[in-house]
Amino acid sequence: MLGDAARRSAKSLSHRYTHTWMQESMTIQALVFSGHESFPIRFTWLAKAVRYCAPEARRDLFSRPDAMVLLGVGKNMVRAMRSWALATGMIEPDDAGAKVARFRPTQLGLLLFGERGVDPFMEDPGTGWLVHWSLASNRRLGTWYWAFNELREIEFERGQLVRLLHRASREMAGRQIAEETIARDVDCFIRTYVPSDPDKRLSREELLGCPLTELGLIRHSGELGSFTFIRARHDSLPDEVFAYCLLSFWSRRAAQADSLAFEEVAYSPGSPGQVFKLTESAVIDRLHELERITGRALRYDDTSGLRQILRLKQADPLRLLRKHYGVGRREAAHAIEG
Repeated sequence: MLGDAARRSAKSLSHRYTHTWMQESMTIQALVFSGHESFPIRFTWLAKAVRYCAPEARRDLFSRPDAMVLLGVGKNMVRAMRSWALATGMIEPDDAGAKVARFRPTQLGLLLFGERGVDPFMEDPGTGWLVHWSLASNRRLGTWYWAFNELREIEFERGQLVRLLHRASREMAGRQIAEETIARDVDCFIRTYVPSDPDKRLSREELLGCPLTELGLIRHSGELGSFTFIRARHDSLPDEVFAYCLLSFWSRRAAQADSLAFEEVAYSPGSPGQVFKLTESAVIDRLHELERITGRALRYDDTSGLRQILRLKQADPLRLLRKHYGVGRREAAHAIEG
């Protein structure tokens, strides 16, 4: 747990960067607080979306009359699956000029969930962290981004979060979002990260819950409807995944810069420190590993009292993920088996 002084420092630094984002957010179009049909992500959904959209002939998957049969889910779940696959960056629009919406897998989607994907069943903790990063660093997702990056309090109540988002929605989205819409989004947000109590009436897939509950980012705080963000080391977060997300943040924050201040990485909205709820010491420890895992492309420097990350050469983000998942070793094994 953070001490009082460290907590005040973190809150102050986070506040320093909040106003900038709130100004930037006013230029963002189509902020969303819906689309998931109140269903959190399920273990097989992203893999299904990626694999069924991969062939050219099936890129109209989510508009097809047989989509429910192909995917094995109901009509509302088809819409939810499309929403989550887009929100996490596993699929993307294929042809804006087509008569029906078409989607194709992204490079990240194919790497994780394609026919030879490295983790189709989301068994590796790194995959859960990547999916969480895609959601909580996505400024279009009002509840996810705001809760992880703008909410000051470590503890929060469901109703409090709904009211705060409702008040902030006009500034974030340029219009007032209905409170009922935000309430449904908040309920889905909580069920994405907090395990549900066992219920014999639920299906096996529903009993498994959302894979992001395994990250340990939010938990019940005792009273009904009260929750706590867990700021910790989060040792299940792989260093390569952290580095991948750091590069993603860097490209959005200051793509041409060859250095990035430590405070930006630890406390700025949309940063790895904020999105992953890492303690300051955990961020420092991971930054010390950058030089090793990036082949000296990135290096953490804290000389002369100035803490910063230096970019010495370009690093390939997807290569970092392939390194974590051992893609080279897997391909060699497939060649031998073949």
